[in-house]
Amino acid sequence: DIEDAVAPPDKERARKNIIQALNDIDWRAKGKTVSVRINGLDTHYMYRDVVDVMEQAGDRLDTILVPKVGVPADLYMVEALVNQIEMAKGFKTRVGLEALIETALGMANVEAIAATPGRLEAMHF
Repeated sequence: DIEDAVAPPDKERARKNIIQALNDIDWRAKGKTVSVRINGLDTHYMYRDVVDVMEQAGDRLDTILVPKVGVPADLYMVEALVNQIEMAKGFKTRVGLEALIETALGMANVEAIAATPGRLEAMHF
């Protein structure tokens, strides 16, 4: 988790710790599915969360949990970054997305979010 559980001054260190844990431990060999909750799209942390984690450990990640999803375009934004990084890095595995519905806007658009084509694998409420 890089989002709410981490104070702003600690976010960069938390991101580095996550990348190290993904690279140091073979979670898949232990039968685990690995997901990282990024910071919200409305923060200046989100971009680095996606780019750094995907570029440095994306081949060891199963899903990205996107918080505060309000509209399908929120998922599209993350998916566009993930698509480009996977192609550039030549990853053989595909990282899925999970939507965390936390707002009234998300609930109002929940059916449209659920119908989002692409990487969406799960929704959390």
